[in-house]
Amino acid sequence: LGESCSERTTDPPAAQPPMGKKGKRREGAPPAEPAAPRETDGAIDVMGDGSFRTVKTVRTQGDGRVPEHGVKLAAHYKAWVLAQQPTSATCQAPRLTDALVQETQAGAMFDGTRGMKKHEKVKERKFHFTLGRGAVFDGWDAAVATMAVGETALVVFAPEHAYKDKGVPMVGIPPNAWLLVELELHDPEPGLKINWFEVFKTVVVAGFCLWYVLWYAPRRIDEQQHREDDVAASSSGPETTAGGGPEEDF
Repeated sequence: LGESCSERTTDPPAAQPPMGKKGKRREGAPPAEPAAPRETDGAIDVMGDGSFRTVKTVRTQGDGRVPEHGVKLAAHYKAWVLAQQPTSATCQAPRLTDALVQETQAGAMFDGTRGMKKHEKVKERKFHFTLGRGAVFDGWDAAVATMAVGETALVVFAPEHAYKDKGVPMVGIPPNAWLLVELELHDPEPGLKINWFEVFKTVVVAGFCLWYVLWYAPRRIDEQQHREDDVAASSSGPETTAGGGPEEDF
């Protein structure tokens, strides 16, 4: 279902990531400066271009630590296709009224770290990513860049900042779909730290043990057996007389 715009952008520019090295645009990077909140509902234009096409509404404040580009983060999230789809390319994101949120969340959730059947056997499974690397889509990085660790927010993503005109039909996202994502930002969980020196040492020791057991030890055993056989053969030769010659029967 579509709805007419209650608010329109004055000049909806195409979202552009900030400048990187050598003047090239850096895809997936957060905007340099977020725009002021929307007067009607306080929503934040996370792309920073003044279009308010992709906006964030804070539900729970974080601890004040805003992540920088390139840092590793973790998040819990739930994602739906927005129940009421704006139909114009000049529409601002709709105001997130309680009715719209409830209507959207009553529909099928197409992805998430909680509440999905595929995650039922895994408790508190967070999504880990590096900010600015385009792990999901451009709008994701831009939204996370406006959040503080511990913050929970509802984010409305415009199609051009999400899955664009292709969508993801296999999971229920049609082309040019607006999305609603409930996003909760966390520090990354400590992972396994690899001590490469210990790994190298273990490999070397294991290789030496295999070499010794499979090649060196059997070879030494064979050589020792041959020596013992030679000694036994020489000690069991013909008897000799006192004069040094062999005894003869007369």
